[in-house]
Amino acid sequence: MPKRKDPDPESQEYSDRYYRTQPRVVRAYCDFFGFWRQCRLRRCRRAGACRGEHIECIEARRDAVADRFDAARAHVRSRVPHDAGGPERDAWNGDMCTARWFGDLERADKRAEKLARRRAAREQQKNATGQAPAQR
Repeated sequence: MPKRKDPDPESQEYSDRYYRTQPRVVRAYCDFFGFWRQCRLRRCRRAGACRGEHIECIEARRDAVADRFDAARAHVRSRVPHDAGGPERDAWNGDMCTARWFGDLERADKRAEKLARRRAAREQQKNATGQAPAQR
């Protein structure tokens, strides 16, 4: 069976798949910390897992669990699906999505700005030469 080709890390498809995976990753953190036990939503308590507003949940309770974050990261990274593609693997293994909700916005924003500048430079080069720039 031929190996599946992952999209270019700077492509829109890659970004879409990466950001589509992030809610599952954040829910995995919420489940690890057991935030569903104190959740105001009955469906979360009934399911024994996060089923609601995972971002609100983790932002409200993140300070109380800061000392257990390394263990949570190891647990979540061990739950990467076996059939995950490149963008999905990066979302599960990366710190960017967790940095947004664990207080390190500056680093996440800098990386996003760097990617945007790189994309803009590529587009300018493409428009100036009339052809696609060489890939690295």
